[in-house]
Amino acid sequence: MLPLDHPFWKDFEERCRERHLENYRKLQGDINRLDPEQIGTFEMVHCSGVLYHMPDPVSAILRLRSVTERYLILSSAVVPSRIVTSQGAELNLPPGCALFVPAIDGAVAKALRQYWSACGVELPEVGQGTAGPWMRYGKDAKKSRMGSIDYSSWWWFFTERALEGMLQTAGFKIVDKHAGWGSRAMSYLCERDTPPLPVVEVGLARYERRGAEREA
Repeated sequence: MLPLDHPFWKDFEERCRERHLENYRKLQGDINRLDPEQIGTFEMVHCSGVLYHMPDPVSAILRLRSVTERYLILSSAVVPSRIVTSQGAELNLPPGCALFVPAIDGAVAKALRQYWSACGVELPEVGQGTAGPWMRYGKDAKKSRMGSIDYSSWWWFFTERALEGMLQTAGFKIVDKHAGWGSRAMSYLCERDTPPLPVVEVGLARYERRGAEREA
């Protein structure tokens, strides 16, 4: 989710040098096009803060599964089934709900904006029917070069149960989980389990075939 020249990568490389870690490589690509024949497979795969930015999150999890030999560590923002904000907004969601952000408006959008604003995350695009840029560039030369992350371009708000259901549908068993970010995020340790549900694999195959046909 970050360009290779972003300062976060420099920080990552410095941390690796401190720990004498050299057996890694950086690849820039599309999570929707992960191909085990091209990049290989790995005993453990880590994906954090990406899924809710993906228009098709189940396909993204299936792609992660295709390069995962055993374990997947996945972290994502989540929302609770019941939200009550200090400004008086209330929202009740079914436990297995996933909200499609571009379609949210009115009182629902207001409650969600207030909920995230309480932890310092401003989401002005929620309720506007638009998705903002992932990276914002300022007038300052340094900022313009590196970009400052914001939390726009959200496509989904998952409840915890919805996220777990997607992982299980994609063929993962949840081994452990941990809440963070004031319970606004969940991290899961998952293990490859049964194959994905057949209907999921068939749908992904059709999606990929149509994409290849369009490119051709």
